[in-house]
Amino acid sequence: MHARLILTAILMTSIIIGGSMDSAYAQKPYVMKIATVWTSDDGSSVNKTINYLKPRIEQLTKGRVQVELKKGTLGGERDMFEGVQLGMIQAAALTTGTLGGFVPLAEIFMVPYIFQNWNHGFAVVNGPFGEELGKMSLEKGLRILEWWGVGGRHIYGNGEPIPVHPDQLKGRKIRVMETPFLVELYRNYGALATPMAWTEVYTALQQGVIEGVQASLAGYAVGHHEVSKWVVIIDEQLTFVTFVVSERWWSKLPEDVKGQIRQAVKEATGDIVNSCV
Repeated sequence: MHARLILTAILMTSIIIGGSMDSAYAQKPYVMKIATVWTSDDGSSVNKTINYLKPRIEQLTKGRVQVELKKGTLGGERDMFEGVQLGMIQAAALTTGTLGGFVPLAEIFMVPYIFQNWNHGFAVVNGPFGEELGKMSLEKGLRILEWWGVGGRHIYGNGEPIPVHPDQLKGRKIRVMETPFLVELYRNYGALATPMAWTEVYTALQQGVIEGVQASLAGYAVGHHEVSKWVVIIDEQLTFVTFVVSERWWSKLPEDVKGQIRQAVKEATGDIVNSCV
């Protein structure tokens, strides 16, 4: 009888401990690292947007999702896309230019003057074309939750000023995004097209490794103006940013948590879109 009581006590203790462990495991928050190439103190519209996302997602999910912001600390955009594919980075705000290296259809965003204005551009990405691109991205493990914009693409630099006409780019060393179409486009202009990660551009300009940069003025305004002497306004392309999440991570989330994250991202999208149009 005594042995039976001891055995019963052991079993009850195991059940209580096991239940507590299960409860603790169930309450463990989902970690959501959100990455961008823009640095933490640059004041960019993208970083302002993800600054909003962190407390809002944590609030809506009641702490079930813990957000960590990684600003300019996880390499270039290509590194981040690969990290999202593998599930090592749960979410990122990344440009369509680099997306073209993973989903060739996205290269169309690099065609000069393909959009009439931002209203036209957002109508396209939020319509059938954007839906098809979303499906192709999903096949690569990248789920697009929203489309943002950060401005038109121009040329700025610290070497001899470059005239507006593309024919005058011959022999000039210009940084372009790491996307095949844009590299080929600038080589056709006669430029020495130099694909380079965003995180390397400031130093390259400062040291004279490159003469100019083809990018949005968001980059110029948040630091590159310190090492640039001129800007040529050409609005050659519109810079769209995709807010993507890792499908490996997303597929493991409860449906209500997915809905709460979508709500937060949708709320954040309004301001950054309105700043463009």
